[in-house]
Amino acid sequence: MTEAVTDRFSRYCGGKPYRLGVSPEGYVLAVPGLPMLPSPKSALILRVTAWDDAAGEKFNPAPYTVTVVESISTATWLGSGLTQSREQQLRDPALNAAKQIETWLKRQNDTQGWFEDDGRPAARKSGSERSGPRGAVAAVAPPVDAEKAAVQ
Repeated sequence: MTEAVTDRFSRYCGGKPYRLGVSPEGYVLAVPGLPMLPSPKSALILRVTAWDDAAGEKFNPAPYTVTVVESISTATWLGSGLTQSREQQLRDPALNAAKQIETWLKRQNDTQGWFEDDGRPAARKSGSERSGPRGAVAAVAPPVDAEKAAVQ
């Protein structure tokens, strides 16, 4: 999950630092099934909190829940439990989750102005009025590994 979030958000830059708290709440790996019957898909459930580092505050008081399943592809149509390792089975849901987090952050900026200097929703502004990162959601600090954070 850390790699998927880092890959998705490391391309963004902006004037202020932001942080994402991504907490894995559960996952299910596909079990091998009969090749001719629909096979279960791997799934991932996360909770996400966005932080404004400069203000030291959460944007969302209650965590946003992300639930994703693996995409259907030539590698998974027989069931990823038959054809893929555990790591491969979690990679696709992790990529889908990172995309869903990005979509949520863009929607929050458009409707709530999360990454705008004046706090006005970005959807109500012209391109030159937007103060958030250009062509991006935010400058997101690397995610905190939940397991390492729990130990510290």
